Amino acid sequence: MRLSLIVLYAATAETMPMVARFYGAALGTEPVAERHGEGPQHFSVTDPAGNTVVLLGSSA
Repeated sequence: MRLSLIVLYAATAETMPMVARFYGAALGTEPVAERHGEGPQHFSVTDPAGNTVVLLGSSA
């Protein structure tokens, strides 16, 4: 079994872009801002191997 997705409730709306840049740099890729329907804006960062970190605001 291989871990491929981590979801973090670790940022406020104000700090989320900074946290996304941190994880993007750690994984060697750019974060992508996303919003699905009426849901909250969040970021995902996927490395070249397909591992994804999703960052949601702490109020999500």
